[in-house]
Amino acid sequence: MTQVQEFVKSQTGFLPTDEQAMIIDSPLRPTVVVAGAGSGKTETLANRVSYLLEEHPEISAPEVLALTFTNKAAGELRARIKSDATVQTYNSFANDIAVEFGLFAGVEPDAELIGETERMVIATEMFHELAESEEFRRDLENIYGEMPSISTLVAEFLSYYDDYKNNLVERAEVVKFYDGLV
Repeated sequence: MTQVQEFVKSQTGFLPTDEQAMIIDSPLRPTVVVAGAGSGKTETLANRVSYLLEEHPEISAPEVLALTFTNKAAGELRARIKSDATVQTYNSFANDIAVEFGLFAGVEPDAELIGETERMVIATEMFHELAESEEFRRDLENIYGEMPSISTLVAEFLSYYDDYKNNLVERAEVVKFYDGLV
């Protein structure tokens, strides 16, 4: 059993695997861990923070930032770490940055990031309104051969939007593509 495994077992009763111990004791730099559901990511991250704070007195808890994807994981992480380390979701952290520094990028300080559910609601409302337009329905019928369901439009729109955003496609390219369809 390694020193890391002994430390974690003595603190939590949890015996990390060799891979988890390697992550817990990885060098002092930002670290990204990619692992599947149920693989112990939250437990490993909590143990990494606790181990770093124990073994490296030059690190103070407020200097530690632990990011995770879900509110549930963030809550579990906070409960397990038991220190003043900052634990947030990626969205919450991004929102804090936007609030503090957004004016430099033209973002209002009171702007808020929206979640997946709110995004779907907004898109659904938008397509319900657009579907009232004869021209819009005609364009869609030209593209699809019939008027698709609102749920189909929302799913496709959000998928295209994600591709657009993630691939940094210029708005003019999207408009040109749309114009080519109709």
